[in-house]
Amino acid sequence: MKKIITAVLALVMVMAMGVTAFAAAGNGQIDFGDTHAATYGGEATVEFTYAEDFDFADYAASIKLGGQFVDKYSIKVLDAEANTATLTVRFKKLPLAYASAVEIQVKATKSSGATITTSSGVAKFSVMDEAISEDTIKAHVENKLTVDAGSALVITDDGFTAAGANPLYVDFGGFTVEFQKVTGQKGINFDSNTVSIDEITDKYKDNEFKFLSFTSTVKLANKAAIVMAFDEYDEEAFGFKSDDETKTVYLYEYDGNQLISHGTVNMAAKGAEVAFTVKAGDTMGRYLVTNRAISGAVINESGSSSEAGDKNENNPDTGANDLTGAAVALAVVSVVAAAAITLRKEK
Repeated sequence: MKKIITAVLALVMVMAMGVTAFAAAGNGQIDFGDTHAATYGGEATVEFTYAEDFDFADYAASIKLGGQFVDKYSIKVLDAEANTATLTVRFKKLPLAYASAVEIQVKATKSSGATITTSSGVAKFSVMDEAISEDTIKAHVENKLTVDAGSALVITDDGFTAAGANPLYVDFGGFTVEFQKVTGQKGINFDSNTVSIDEITDKYKDNEFKFLSFTSTVKLANKAAIVMAFDEYDEEAFGFKSDDETKTVYLYEYDGNQLISHGTVNMAAKGAEVAFTVKAGDTMGRYLVTNRAISGAVINESGSSSEAGDKNENNPDTGANDLTGAAVALAVVSVVAAAAITLRKEK
């Protein structure tokens, strides 16, 4: 009987040791402070202090939340004697008009005999590009003023709601977006770039270009105009002289497969602007202005499209050739007659 009791007690002790081995002692917690603000495409670095009884090499970082918004992350020792380190996170460049939550955990685990100890903490980030405040939008539309976006890229759902039934004009620096109404409009990130589109510039080497490309995939609930800035520097780059009575530029949109003509503008005319109309239900795309007509483009015609020029001529991906002589004149007349474009400029 004593042998049986002894065996049972031994088994109980082994089981107890097993429970202890899997029960981590919660000490050495890392404090990353409050939620940290960050921007899409930006980078954030947070300093933290790790537990004294851990080596920095024991720590590793992992994503707990929002991995789809993170490009890369890393931890680096700052001062080994002071047990300080940094967590650096680079966020993906995304054209979103709302905040996204990201959480990165930094954790170390070690065992001593039957005891497992951990040191960990979670860094929290709220990722969003700068937005124009609702109060700013409301004040400007009520006084019929153009909003200066400054460094802001976003108009949120609430920002559009703040405009009410008023027209909303917003100047983003290199371009202005003009809404006659914004009823039902979802938030938009107006992130853009002026990078050349290689398949266009490689094909039309004799043309001079100016580009404006948007990355947002949000559809417009109402028609809007995108007015591209075009100043004396651009005119000079296009080969115009200050006293030229005619400074014709050709407006196109590129959808990745073909060029869509948005008409022509004589920049020497009073009140002329380089403006593209975006229909309700469409997204903002990739726009270009050039000093020469391009053959084979599709004409943007009151919500529908029809081919301009020789139907046997191809678009940039397949090798279009420029029209010459009378064909150029005919294409220009057709574009002017059919293109839906706003030609406006403040006096």
